[in-house]
Amino acid sequence: MRCPHCHQPLLCGRVGIYLPPIKAHIIEQLFAAGAAGIAVNEFTRPAGRRRVTLKAVHAHLWQLEHWYLAKTEWMLAAQGLGPNTRWRLRRREGKAA
Repeated sequence: MRCPHCHQPLLCGRVGIYLPPIKAHIIEQLFAAGAAGIAVNEFTRPAGRRRVTLKAVHAHLWQLEHWYLAKTEWMLAAQGLGPNTRWRLRRREGKAA
């Protein structure tokens, strides 16, 4: 399956939805971080991609939360402010597993 807008191949992430490659990479890092979460400045770029700025990571996290995860049982949780904000993936309360 391909994105109808940019025609990039879409990957099915662990959250049960189709994601573009960079967003799937971010989700995998969130799963790997577990309950401790991961700081924005600790996110790594996928192999073969140019450097990812903090601003770009924030944009991808916002898009994940509001566009991709909104209708799933998953949500992003943040703790702290600035580049040291720790992000983690958790199940929404009240949603069936």
